[in-house]
Amino acid sequence: MRKLNIALVLAALLVLGAGGGIMAQTPTPTPAITQVVGAITLIAGSTVTIDPDGDAAAIVLNVTASTEIEVPGKDEATIADLLAGDRVKAKYETASLNALEIEVEAAKVQGEITALDATATPKKVTIKPKTGDAVVLTVTAMTELEVWGKEPAEFADLKVGQWAKAEYNATSNEAYEIEVRGKGEPSLAVRHGYFGTVKAKDDTPPTLSLTLDTKQGEVVLTLDADTQYWDPPKRDATLADVNVGDRVAVLAQDSLAKRVLVIPAKPAKPVRLQVSATVTAVDGNVITLKKGEETFTVELPAGLAAQVQVGDVLTIALLRTPGVEKYLASGMMKDEQLRERLDSFGDKVKSIRPRNDEERGRQSQDLEKLGNLLRQNMDRHEDMMNKVMEKAPSQAREALQKAMENSRQGWEQALAALNKDKTPTPTFRVR
Repeated sequence: MRKLNIALVLAALLVLGAGGGIMAQTPTPTPAITQVVGAITLIAGSTVTIDPDGDAAAIVLNVTASTEIEVPGKDEATIADLLAGDRVKAKYETASLNALEIEVEAAKVQGEITALDATATPKKVTIKPKTGDAVVLTVTAMTELEVWGKEPAEFADLKVGQWAKAEYNATSNEAYEIEVRGKGEPSLAVRHGYFGTVKAKDDTPPTLSLTLDTKQGEVVLTLDADTQYWDPPKRDATLADVNVGDRVAVLAQDSLAKRVLVIPAKPAKPVRLQVSATVTAVDGNVITLKKGEETFTVELPAGLAAQVQVGDVLTIALLRTPGVEKYLASGMMKDEQLRERLDSFGDKVKSIRPRNDEERGRQSQDLEKLGNLLRQNMDRHEDMMNKVMEKAPSQAREALQKAMENSRQGWEQALAALNKDKTPTPTFRVR
């Protein structure tokens, strides 16, 4: 009789559906979707008319509750945020003409700010590109302003002569975003980037300068009133925030620093190490370890110090953050725990019944190695404790002496247990 495979039965039920009803249903066909790119010519009620690029005829799309509308500068745009003249990219169902997505494509301009009007309502900024006519943009409360070194930026941070790039509504000229890249932004041909350490700073007007020690040598950069500074997270930093010894990145035009970024110092990496040492003092959760001439002050996790006493030899993993005096224990093993482990390994090796001479030889070698480890650790621990005893205060010597005797006895018992019945059980062969 074959055993029923429950997993296969459940999988079949999931695929077929309970009672086979899913198989009987007719799948709904996926509607065809088309995309159009062009300009909005008319918005009437819940419909949008788009004149596609090229010679194609205009198309009227239905805006439904499911239509996703994206307008730069608007978090949750609706049909009310669309304007005649907007260039858009729209996806819609071919059969129903229901719009799935309508995305307004922002116009872009990049150039020099040549005029600012803070008295107009709304405020205005004029940007003159290298080629073509100047563009006058309106700045509203929804306009996102980005000025290097200013957080948050305001209209007052815009200056005539600054180099800016902007995204805006081509119909209303309302600016969605204006990003200032710095006054008189230098071309790539004359821009220089420097990375180095501040060797000297002259902050006495009129001769402001920074001297950098870079891989290419010493560099002296002049500063002016338009030099921008950023000392993360402080974006509105000043020259006062730049100090000798700071690592900096500088964008310069010739020898004039345009932007100065203070590079945050990397946090020091924790020091990790493992030592075998003797406990010489216990104070609450803090213990003192001695290894030769080295002393370690270690903080143990709560409750663990109760398991430790003066004279214990610990193999312990330590972690210390630079600048912090105490080490933190991340793992600890007492000498008796190490003995127990080695003893346990010995029992496992002796329990193996070799099937041939090769396995018998390997077993003998493993037992010999374990015996050597036990003897080495016994001698090392005794030597370590003797050195501690030589310099230990009188009040601690009695505890240390007792710990030494217990440790020696424990290691000798482990060696005796390993050597007992060490001869492997003979293998009987049937002829």
